[in-house]
Amino acid sequence: MDTTTVNTELAGINAKLDVILEEVDALKRQRLALAELRDDLSLIARDMFNSAVVELEDVAPFVNSGDFIHLVKKLLRNTASITESITRFEAALDIVETASPIGKDLFRDTLHKLDDMDQKGYFELAGSVVETVDTVVENMCREDCSQFGNKVVIPMVDVMKSVACSDVIPALQRTVSEIETKDPEDFEISPLKALQILNSPEVRGLLGFMVMFLQTLAVEIKKNTETKENS
Repeated sequence: MDTTTVNTELAGINAKLDVILEEVDALKRQRLALAELRDDLSLIARDMFNSAVVELEDVAPFVNSGDFIHLVKKLLRNTASITESITRFEAALDIVETASPIGKDLFRDTLHKLDDMDQKGYFELAGSVVETVDTVVENMCREDCSQFGNKVVIPMVDVMKSVACSDVIPALQRTVSEIETKDPEDFEISPLKALQILNSPEVRGLLGFMVMFLQTLAVEIKKNTETKENS
């Protein structure tokens, strides 16, 4: 075997030894890292255990080892109920997630409606109504409200019902419509023409109705006045 061949073989052996040494060195570093990690975890576990012991000393008088066993047994017995509760909770979350866009739209529409009502003056009118009611409450007692309802509200409602059931409202509507169709020149009449209109049966009937109404009203007012004076 010549010198060249021996040198080649030695170089190959040296290269393999270098690789082996590198692997050994890597394993050594890995072993040292694992040892350091084990030591760190041991210290952390020891600190956690000591902290847990210190913290549990406060509740030790109130805890019995049998309670834990009882709790575990109870959990095992009610596994089906717990699973059903979790399923219902998940279903409720799905419902909330599904209804969330609807709730947002409803909330947005409500805000728009309230803003529209505010711009139209609903809230300002409601404030005025509240102030009026406060004034009425401050200046009227229960008897006053009762008398007001019996002597004013109820008669006014009866009058409005009578008017609504009669031909007065349609007649007024027709009259207004008829007046709106006339020109301003149609209202310029001579005194003689005015007398002729006043002497017409329709106008005389209306004047008679007004006179009878005023006469009847005067008689009723006089009766009420005499009743109060006598009482």
